[in-house]
Amino acid sequence: MTDRVNGPPATPAGPLPADGLPAEELSAAPEHGGRGGRSIATVALYTALSNFVLPLTSLATAPILARELGATGRGEMAAVIAPIFILVALASMGLPEAGAYAVAKLREEPRRVLRAAGWLTLVYGAVAVLLLVVVAPPYLRNAPQLVPLLRVVALLIPVSMWLLLVKAVVIGMRSHGVAAAERVLTPVLRLTAFVVLWVSGTLTVTSAVWAHLLCSVAGGSLLVVALLRRGPLPAAELTTAPVERLTRHVAAYGLRGWGAVLGNLVIWRLDQVVLVALVSPRQLGYYVVAVSFAEISGMVVNSVRNMLFTEAAARDDRQLIARASRVMVLLVTGSAVAGILVAEPLIWLLFGSDFEPSVRLAQVLMVASIPFCVDQMVTAGVYAEGHPGLRSISQITSAVVTVVLLVVLAPQIGAMGAAVASLVAYCLGCAITVVAYHRITGVPLRHLLVPGRADLALLGGLAGKVARKVRGR
Repeated sequence: MTDRVNGPPATPAGPLPADGLPAEELSAAPEHGGRGGRSIATVALYTALSNFVLPLTSLATAPILARELGATGRGEMAAVIAPIFILVALASMGLPEAGAYAVAKLREEPRRVLRAAGWLTLVYGAVAVLLLVVVAPPYLRNAPQLVPLLRVVALLIPVSMWLLLVKAVVIGMRSHGVAAAERVLTPVLRLTAFVVLWVSGTLTVTSAVWAHLLCSVAGGSLLVVALLRRGPLPAAELTTAPVERLTRHVAAYGLRGWGAVLGNLVIWRLDQVVLVALVSPRQLGYYVVAVSFAEISGMVVNSVRNMLFTEAAARDDRQLIARASRVMVLLVTGSAVAGILVAEPLIWLLFGSDFEPSVRLAQVLMVASIPFCVDQMVTAGVYAEGHPGLRSISQITSAVVTVVLLVVLAPQIGAMGAAVASLVAYCLGCAITVVAYHRITGVPLRHLLVPGRADLALLGGLAGKVARKVRGR
């Protein structure tokens, strides 16, 4: 294995044309390291479309949960699930990103990477379970009846962490179709489970929590099956570092990027955990509904970011990141404007008048989604360049701002304080990440943020391709 895990690749940035990578070049770029297949733009499109299933099913299940459990019950469900979600990502110590980097950039054999990082994942997971068991009572002091439930479901943390590592390795293999299938299967299973519980009259906070977590485990099992069925890659394409050295490098990469995971979780999900202690369950319920409406673009972009990370790492392609960032500016700004306009009628229709306070929260969060999504695109480039530590600086800084604003604003203006904190933190994080990538690669800031005619042409071409496929079917 090379030493590139400790620094950026040697490939120079090279000059960029005024509009970045021409649309025809991006569309002609083959998938899977030059072995043919769809263009990167098409893969990104289908990756985004597959990830739409999650927010769409969330919108379908959110009214069921809100009406059946009420604002208080919905807040209690979030109070149990949020720390599980956070610990799965946080206790992974950056190993999923390190595993994807080792497979895509360093050409390590996927199963060797999984073995090297897998035992570390299980050890970290066991520590996370013990931590959550201990802190459950003070964390749930406003809802002590939930402590036994949280302690039991905490046992799923190591399993979920290991499946997260498997998913990262599959993405590192650039098996984007398999990853897309899992993104579709998991939310569909979850929707089906919630509907069955609702129809049978057994939908409670406890049953909803178990259904949510177990469906995630079941969906992740698809990736394990796909990885086991895939044959070994050609030896000529791989490096063969000793497992001990591979483990050290993967652990080191993960630790340098762990700060980014921590910061991202503080900004993306810890607001709900902190709100448990700062506001009433009803206020938390309003905020959860607003988040479920406003985070659609963020959910979609996260999967596209992972795809771009592995593709840019495998190709040493900085122009790909610049083009993706500019296209994202166009897409997310348009979706945010549309979301702000339809927030009130949709929330009233889906959740009822009791959740009217969620409307303004959702509109603020839609504005916040613009810097968040652009930040995710550029982050893919930072990771691909082998600089997870710079991402950690960006996210930890944003996380500190988030916590400070939450503590100051939430007691004064309730859940709106969390929404404002997210907006400020996303803007700050995006600015730091964009400047960092500019300094690493020399890519001009305007090539990352200012869309051009070629970007509009690319979007038009992709829209036309989808329309033709729909008409053909």
